[in-house]
Amino acid sequence: MPFASGMTSVRTYSSKCSARERESIRLLRRFRGLGRLIGAVTKPDDLVVDPAAGGFIVLRAAMALGRKFIGCDIAHYKEDQTAA
Repeated sequence: MPFASGMTSVRTYSSKCSARERESIRLLRRFRGLGRLIGAVTKPDDLVVDPAAGGFIVLRAAMALGRKFIGCDIAHYKEDQTAA
């Protein structure tokens, strides 16, 4: 895959990894998997649509493969629950 060239191998989960490192590893694995999927079912300049984009990982994978992208996500607002 074009976006994977030159990348170092992904460390496996271990007790030595911090929570932030484990999250980074998980996201990188997801990114690679999405890249393979997008590459298999689309052609360059195709449009990829993600109506629940969240962290926009699909956007990054689509851009790395030369696809166009449309995505959105619902913003979650937390109401103040404190009593006056």
